[in-house]
Amino acid sequence: MSDVRTTVDPAAPVLEHRGRVLDWRPRFDPRSLTHRVAATATTLPTTGRLWPHTWVGDQGREGACVAFACCGEAAAEPAVVPGITDRVAQAYYRRAQQLDEWPGTSYDGTSVLAGCKTGRERGWWTGYRWAKSAEELAAGIVAAESDGGGPGIIGVEWREGSYETDALGILRPAGDVVGGHALAVLAWVPALSRISAALRRQLEERDLWAGVTALGGRCFVILNSWGPSFGKRGLCLVGVDVMRAWIRAGAELAVPVGRAVPKATTASPEQPATAGADRTHHLSALELRDGDRVVDRVPAAQLGQETATVTGRPRVVAGAGGDWVLVESTAGGFRLRASEAVTVRRSVA
Repeated sequence: MSDVRTTVDPAAPVLEHRGRVLDWRPRFDPRSLTHRVAATATTLPTTGRLWPHTWVGDQGREGACVAFACCGEAAAEPAVVPGITDRVAQAYYRRAQQLDEWPGTSYDGTSVLAGCKTGRERGWWTGYRWAKSAEELAAGIVAAESDGGGPGIIGVEWREGSYETDALGILRPAGDVVGGHALAVLAWVPALSRISAALRRQLEERDLWAGVTALGGRCFVILNSWGPSFGKRGLCLVGVDVMRAWIRAGAELAVPVGRAVPKATTASPEQPATAGADRTHHLSALELRDGDRVVDRVPAAQLGQETATVTGRPRVVAGAGGDWVLVESTAGGFRLRASEAVTVRRSVA
């Protein structure tokens, strides 16, 4: 939003730090202020809610945290998108880069705004609302699904001390800002005296209860994208004071609404709803397969046309500047960078 200070420079180059690429790039649109998740919320909710999740991703050294946060949201209740994998999240990331404000895809990172647009395009949700405070974010998370409640997606500054949690799974940011990171928010936990028996059981099942007790409640449950070795099987606790500090530093806080499970004949969220029909997919070049009709990134000057149908299985080879994908098609052979995002038309058998 336009009235918050951003310590993460969206134009700054993204560097790898301690084996991880921190690449959330803030993109604040003043129009977002008209689409608020809970504009009237001025106090923290006294009830809590945890939305169970089905997947813990690991982005590895790839700077795809926004996509992994969005896919983490989609792989959680109230509407679990089936078939979410690290590979799906990587393709999601390439599409988000096509939708964000920065030209091309030869850079690391994207914004939560672009990630939300990608989820809407895929039909995972119909829209998204924004929070300006910890109170609004918590209210959005605990609201009923019919009122737009559900997990959130946040982009925040990341500090040197955020690479590990303490033994209780509590994230205690400290040190210098080293970049920006995106995460999914699965729960709001109220003060200890207001935690229901059902919520306590959920927290105990995830080995988070001791951490919640140490904080006295009043915290968020966060899903990271660094695999199950981070925190408590990929989860951590963030106190309300930390969330407020992130917001003061310019965090993007979104809560998708109108969540839906794509109608599909398989478990893959990339599959179209009706067998025999074509559907547009936004994939990485590594995901091309026999029969795909590539409708962009085709070297028209070389092939004499702007689309090509893939024949056989593309091959990956090492080359200058990284891996390349060698594609054979009905129009001839061409190559794409392995990390490149492409748009294809694919039919369902």
